[in-house]
Amino acid sequence: MGKPYRNELNLLQHTLDWSQSVGIDQLIAHIKKSQGRPLFSVGSGGSLAAAHFQALLHQQSGAITRAVTPIELYGCMNTLCEAGVFFLSAGGSNPDVLSAYRQAALNEPRSLGGLCVSLDSPLKSLAEQFQFSKLIDFDLPAGKDGFLATNSLLALMVLLARALVKNPPLLILDEPCQGLDEEQSEYFKTVIDQLCSHFDTTLLYVSHYEKDIPACVSRYLKLAKGRQVN
Repeated sequence: MGKPYRNELNLLQHTLDWSQSVGIDQLIAHIKKSQGRPLFSVGSGGSLAAAHFQALLHQQSGAITRAVTPIELYGCMNTLCEAGVFFLSAGGSNPDVLSAYRQAALNEPRSLGGLCVSLDSPLKSLAEQFQFSKLIDFDLPAGKDGFLATNSLLALMVLLARALVKNPPLLILDEPCQGLDEEQSEYFKTVIDQLCSHFDTTLLYVSHYEKDIPACVSRYLKLAKGRQVN
């Protein structure tokens, strides 16, 4: 593995430690506004995996949730008045994200906000133009992401887990990799492995494909036509 990739991966433990200890009161307060309501979780590239993760966690409150790309959000604009919209971004400078955020604000959703792991980003400046929107930003110690974008994704997902899950005794994930490409699925499984290794949480993971099961799963129940098989 090339040195740039190795340096990025070597920072993962530091990123995890930081994500578990940084204050998230503002994030928790904003997320409470959309609990129990339909939610669009928006992400682009690697952040889309974090959006799917947020959708899975938000569904635990019994609300309809959909993870979408910024482009896909355009097709949902006529429904935003009844839903919340939450953007996830590493650097807060993606033109598609900025455009979709502005358009979402103009459609006045029930709640509008986001999470960014870069301070003073263009997305932050845009969010401040709308009184009812709130972007929570953090200064990721690992700095700007490299090619793999693993540190920002890990940080986003751990921060979301802390704000939404709050260390439940049981976490149920039903087909969580559905809709993710191979790279996003690998990122997702890595984060689940990290979370389960640091929190005292029992994971119930449902999947049609063995390749989508993270390494932290230690016991299996295989079913075929509704019956247990070896």
